Amino acid sequence: VLYVGDYKKPVNVDELEQLARKGLVAMAIDFAGQSDKGMYTVYPEGLNYCNAVEAHDFFEITTTAKETKIYEYALNCRRAITFLQGQEKVKGISLIAEGRGTNVGVMVMGVDNRLTNGVVLFGSLSINYPEAVTDNSVDTSDTESLKRHLEYDILRQAWTMGIAPQTYVMQIKIPVYIVNSANSNYVDIEHVNKTNSRLNRECRFLTLPNALDYVTDKYFDSIVRWIKGAQVPLPQTLTATTDANGEYCIKVQTSSSINKTSVWYCSNPNGRAKYWRSAKLSREGSYYIAKLDLYDRENDIIAFCLADREVAVSSQLFYDKVTVSR
Repeated sequence: VLYVGDYKKPVNVDELEQLARKGLVAMAIDFAGQSDKGMYTVYPEGLNYCNAVEAHDFFEITTTAKETKIYEYALNCRRAITFLQGQEKVKGISLIAEGRGTNVGVMVMGVDNRLTNGVVLFGSLSINYPEAVTDNSVDTSDTESLKRHLEYDILRQAWTMGIAPQTYVMQIKIPVYIVNSANSNYVDIEHVNKTNSRLNRECRFLTLPNALDYVTDKYFDSIVRWIKGAQVPLPQTLTATTDANGEYCIKVQTSSSINKTSVWYCSNPNGRAKYWRSAKLSREGSYYIAKLDLYDRENDIIAFCLADREVAVSSQLFYDKVTVSR
């Protein structure tokens, strides 16, 4: 396993030890560089911008992606993969990208076909280049305004094509396990959900309803099983239905047993923070029915199903508008 964490911080040895205790060969690279203590990567003078203390902003680019720290970090990851390939006991290579490291890890997953599979932990799969702050609109009759806009647009396109994670997500051919918290401090779970159409069909999601950007031992084991190649069924599907009393419910189709299945929902969410509740499940034939407690007359519903299998998986987010008769 090549572990790609926060490139502004030294290697997290604890993470590597945890993976090693599960029988995995674990490796990480020091991206942060120059440090007052311990061992660190020494970059040549021409790559000083790779040192965390001197690194340019994530969105800074000159003319091509090859002149950015993210490109250099990804290049070092590919060198690390070559090194891992030469180790006697290594039978396959996985990449785990966590947090800020997702910006690097996704690029590597998209271009390196030597990887067996991958994991993304608490990272965004789509980031937009910041809007220009100098001009709200372009005045085509003003030469300086037009010049500034063209310069901005050249940089935006160069960054989007060369650095933006969504560019590489579409190139990923390996199975990737995408793990996020339903109320993450760093990632908008709805935004992540929209990237599903860009991922290949072998990818799976795990949305954690009760953890804040933290993986418990239970779900860490799930990640390890994914890395080791455990078979993962197709994710669950959710559809709207009504019960015998005409009350709104969600129909769940899954091969998971009812005691390992849960449906989480929120009503009328406001912003990124959402109040997730667990729905009461009952069996009806070959599927389950999730009963929601809705207290408003008009409800915008977001829901997902979590199946605690050998490799835990979540459905895509389900959206609906519900009017409750009083």
